[in-house]
Order: sequence, then structure tokens, then C-alpha cells
Amino acid sequence: MRADRVIPLIVAAVAAVVTVGGPPSLAQMPAASFGVPGSQPLAQAPVASVGGTGLQETASSRHERGVNFHLERRLDEAAREYAEALALEPPRTPGSDERATILRFAPRVFTTPDEIFSLKDAAAVLHPSERLIAYHLFWEDDIDFPDDNDPCDHEVVWVQFSPDRQSIERFWTYFHGRILEAGEDALRDARAYAMRPRVNVQWGKHGSMPFGWESMSIVGDTADLESAYYTVGKPIALTEYNRGTWQKLRSDGRRLIDHPLARRLQWPDRFAGTWERFVDFSRPVDLAAAIKAGNLMSVSRWNSAVINRHFLAYNFRPKTEWPVERTGGLVRADAPPPKLVEAASLADYRLPPRTVFDRAMPRYPNVWFYLDTALADSYGAAVRLVADQLRGPMRLLEDHGPFGNPEGCDFEVRLEHLQPWVSAAQLPLQHAHAFHLRYYHSALEKQQLDQITLRTPTGDRRFYRIAASAHYEVEHTNPNHADVEICPVCGRTGEYQDLKGNLVEMVHDPLGLELLLNGTIRNQPVVFEEDRREVGGIRTLGSRFAVQQQVFAAASGDRNTLRIGVVVLAPRR
Repeated sequence: MRADRVIPLIVAAVAAVVTVGGPPSLAQMPAASFGVPGSQPLAQAPVASVGGTGLQETASSRHERGVNFHLERRLDEAAREYAEALALEPPRTPGSDERATILRFAPRVFTTPDEIFSLKDAAAVLHPSERLIAYHLFWEDDIDFPDDNDPCDHEVVWVQFSPDRQSIERFWTYFHGRILEAGEDALRDARAYAMRPRVNVQWGKHGSMPFGWESMSIVGDTADLESAYYTVGKPIALTEYNRGTWQKLRSDGRRLIDHPLARRLQWPDRFAGTWERFVDFSRPVDLAAAIKAGNLMSVSRWNSAVINRHFLAYNFRPKTEWPVERTGGLVRADAPPPKLVEAASLADYRLPPRTVFDRAMPRYPNVWFYLDTALADSYGAAVRLVADQLRGPMRLLEDHGPFGNPEGCDFEVRLEHLQPWVSAAQLPLQHAHAFHLRYYHSALEKQQLDQITLRTPTGDRRFYRIAASAHYEVEHTNPNHADVEICPVCGRTGEYQDLKGNLVEMVHDPLGLELLLNGTIRNQPVVFEEDRREVGGIRTLGSRFAVQQQVFAAASGDRNTLRIGVVVLAPRR
């Protein structure tokens, strides 16, 4: 849809995105190259002077100005600003793994059997640092706008995928100036079709709706062309909104019914079918094939600039770049998930003292798992659930002993040969790295500390509690195991260079915690050497469980580790 009424909304939404001044954050995910050999994370936009005015410009401000010019139909000026934005933050061609990711999540698109406009072009833009893909659909035109000088009707849908790039996490569609977020039914449907979500497209107008649209609500606006046919100013069922659209198109017909271009192109005056026919979304449109046919794929933050400068030789109306604002019904892609536990500090989790554990344990556990008891019917099952869910995606090797150095644990898992460090100046010290995770649960169970009641937004609930110790160090087979102080990966360097005390407590522990929670070391994604897939971590569990994770400062009292992370798992609602 391209009605003039949506321009202020689009301008506000796009401006909100492009003035952030750096890559926006989705669940604090760091910049990633998605493990493609030879690809690099996109750096922060450089600063450039503008016209001797003394102003400092970024890709963000350039792109914002380009969008504003574009919406005003000042196309030459828009093109100039878009080009400057892309010069500051160049897009790149996706690697083979990234192309596979784009096509893996390409939505299944369905129109009605009576749709009169074909899909003219299709494009996909992969965000360089977020787990987001924008899929752009360019229909031949919009039934209500023969007069707008746009030779297409531009619509867009977005997919957020899991850190391991195997599962869909969230999904949004653009719908007449609003953004609709898909519900759990739509995500289940997508998982049933190899992670490809369903999009239902309105006849002639091309408003895009996710699976399960019938149960969604929307607020009608007096500026809507069909506003006389439904209640405005308060939430109504999307079914009512669509029925009003059908009634208007059936009785009054399309806007500018006598426009000469529409007459010449033989557009129908009205939708002649029944309501059932209007919502019969049964005609498939192969979006993945259309994207591959045109080879319109890019990695960039700047959708409108890439489409204008790299993809299309004809004009389009720019739409919301990414679903990142909750303004006028827009949904934040980076909004924090709902709280599972009401906890503002480590004290709220009531951790037991170190004396609970075997004296052979050298450091206080730096990872604590809290599982809603609805997830497992026993403490043993809860321990196995955590271990199994992490073991597969992270390819962890499990060991139940006897150990050479168990440090008082019940069992341990490890992952070797990560991030090889090679330095021509330090050849004797070069090494790869290992992640190590030791579980401590029998002591908690023995002293009846394996369950605890915590406050949640819906009242008090019981949780199983499991302790673990994570750290990251020189791999075990290297003669320098476990410490190389000058290593830029696992040494007392970077943010840890001024920390005094035990290297394991001050560096190896927090690095291990970071890898477990985020799949990163020093904010850079860690990949498996054999296939370049990201290691992942706790974030990969988001498609199966509701997850809350927090990190707190420690290194006080008997908690002799720099930071402690808490992971709460509960059923997805």
C-alpha cells in the first residue's frame, strides 16, 4: 500500500532506525560474519565532513536524508545521499552460507486466485550484525493508486533467525503502514514447512499478513480508504478490517475508478467475488525462486539505498527498514524478552555458599541454571535436559570420569581446537583454545538445595537449580596449557589487562561464561574450524524455551570468580 497517509509513519519509523549511530542491537548480539570464510564484520561507519560546513556525517544520517528526499520524490537528491551512505558503509555480496540462510527462511507467499498483479521483482537484504533478513516484494502495482507515479507496489516482510541459523525465532509483515508480528501459531506453521513462514497477500492492495491473521487485531484509522466500513480509533479484529476492505472494493470499487491509466491497463473497477473468495489465499507465489532468478541479495544495514543503487532501475516507495520501533503499532525487534523471574540482583537468586560443595572445587560456580519445574519431572531429568540441550548445538564432548582433575565436579563437557592463535613473533606460544564446562549438582541435591521458589511476573514458581563452572583457556593438548598471559584471545589482554589476581578467575572464567551465553569471545562470534558454523550457546535455546539470562559482578566473599551468569529456562507460552 502506498497511500499518502502512511508517509509520516514511515518517515518516523525509518528515522528512528537510521539515527542510531551504530548497528542496532538484537538481544545484544555482536557483529558477526556468519562464519563465512573471507567475510568480515561490518565496521562502525566512518565519519566524513560535509561541504565545508563543519558537520560530521555518518552512513546513518546520509541514509536518513536519502529516505526523506525519496519520500518527497526528489529522486536525484535521494540517489546522491544513498550513494554516500553506501560509500561510508559498503554493502557486500552474501557468501554461500549467507545465501543459503536467506533462501532457507524465504517466506511462502500466497495470493488469491483472482489477483491481477504479478510479482515483478523480489529482493532480500541480510543485516550485517543482526539475525534479521528483510524480504522485499515488488508487485506490478496497487489497485487503489494508478496515479502515484510508482511502477510497483513495494511490500516487505522480515524474519529473525536463531544464532545457529537453523530455526526461525520471530516474523513480521508490513501491512498498510503497520507492522504485524506473527504469533506462536505462525511460528509452528513455519517450523512445519522447513522454517519458511507463510505470508497471505491481499487482493490488489498487497497488505501482507502472517499465518493466523484471523486472530490478530488492528487499529483502524480515519485516513484508511475503507474507514467507513469498520470501527476506527480502537482495536478491532483483523478479520473485521479485511471484511471492510472487501465491502469497499465490492461496492464503491477502487480509488480513482475513472483514471485513464487504470482504464488503459484494464484494471477491474471492483472486486466481484464473495468474502470467501477475497480471503482465499491459495495461489502460491515462489518468492525464493524470484529472489534467485534476479540474484537480488545483499548484506547491508541500508535496505532503501541498496534497492535504489544496486537492485532496481525503476522507482519504489521506501518502507520501514527494520522492525525496531514500537511506535504506532510497530514492534521492536531488539526489545528485551518478557521477564521470567523478577530478579534485579544476584541476591534475588539466593545462591548457596561455597561450603555446600566439595572442597576440591577451586572456584565458585560462575553459571547457575534455573529450570521451571514444568520442564522436567525430576531433578535428574532437569540436569539431563540442560546437558543435552547444550551438547548437541555446541558439539560438546561429555565425560563422567574417572577424571585426571575433576575439581569436585559431577561431570564435565569440553570443546577443543577453537580460535587458533598464530603469531610469527611468538611461535613457541601459539595455540588453539578449549571451552570447558563442569557441572555441580549432587551436592545441591544432597543438601536439598536443588529446588527453590522464585518470584515471577505471574506469581511464585518452583525452579530446579543447577550449578556449573565455565572457562576458556589454551587447549589441553598444547604444551602451553592452560595459560599464556599475552594471548590476545585467552590472556590478560584487552579489557582484562589491568585485572590483578588469578588468571583463571579474572580471565578464563568470564571468557567461558561469555562463550556459553553468547557464542562469542571478546564480542566476536566463535566458529567450528571444520565447517565454519557458529558455536552458538544459550541463545540457541530460544526457539525451544523461554530464556532469561543475566550477568552479575562477583569476585567478593567466597565467590572467587569475576562474574556470575544466571540462565532461567521455562516453557514457551
